Amino acid sequence: PSLKLFFLESLADDPELLEQNYRMKLSNDDYKGTDPAKALADFKDRVRKYEAVYQQVSDEEDDEIRYIKLINAGEKLEAKGINGYVPRRLLNFLGCVHLWPRTIWIALCGETENDLTHVLGGDPWLTEEGEKYACGVGNLI
Repeated sequence: PSLKLFFLESLADDPELLEQNYRMKLSNDDYKGTDPAKALADFKDRVRKYEAVYQQVSDEEDDEIRYIKLINAGEKLEAKGINGYVPRRLLNFLGCVHLWPRTIWIALCGETENDLTHVLGGDPWLTEEGEKYACGVGNLI
């Protein structure tokens, strides 16, 4: 099967949102046991360094480029070339993004009976390999 690549980009320029996000980052393992003021200054310095070299995805890259941009934690979504069931579902899902602490797991379903016959959609049963994959994902989570 052909692979359809698309980019997922998260951008933020709302000062209040950024400050809230910076403060959430202080609970990461990188900053455990660090003075909060020093940790915040360090994190903001890291962000400035990333900003100096970061290039946003844009239409000028390539006429065929596919992307989803999540702006200010879901305040705005931009998408280009997002076709197909899974990419559209992901776009819908991203419309529900928030910055409250949580873990998000995204996993493809295991192989289905329809996959073996190249039929898209429906509600088919998982194959034996699909069952193994599903159990593996469950064990990982």
